[in-house]
Amino acid sequence: MVIAIRVIGNASADEARELRKFLSEEDELRGRVNLDEHDPRPDALGGVSDILSVALVPGGAATVLSGALIAWLRQRRSDITLRVENATGSSVELRAKRIKNPDVDELEGILRILNEELEESSEE
Repeated sequence: MVIAIRVIGNASADEARELRKFLSEEDELRGRVNLDEHDPRPDALGGVSDILSVALVPGGAATVLSGALIAWLRQRRSDITLRVENATGSSVELRAKRIKNPDVDELEGILRILNEELEESSEE
């Protein structure tokens, strides 16, 4: 199952590259994270369109991915959003400004929702 992750915010191209590097350092995700960079159409506003694709395999990779995404977001200093989409088109958005200093219950709730979404994807 392939999960698509879009980085939304200022300097999204640089942030996407940093996220790819961060995720690739996880043993369970190494070699499974690709960055697809596309130049914008001439008539489109904005910069490069970047989408990370992560190939998940059964056995806990979804849990590793969700934990790594939360850890990466907590390190951000600027407002940023990640849109995580599964193969069915269902998506979850994670915003750094909302989880910068989360309480334990909030963080566990975000992880639970993301894990459920990713686990459903990997079962299909």
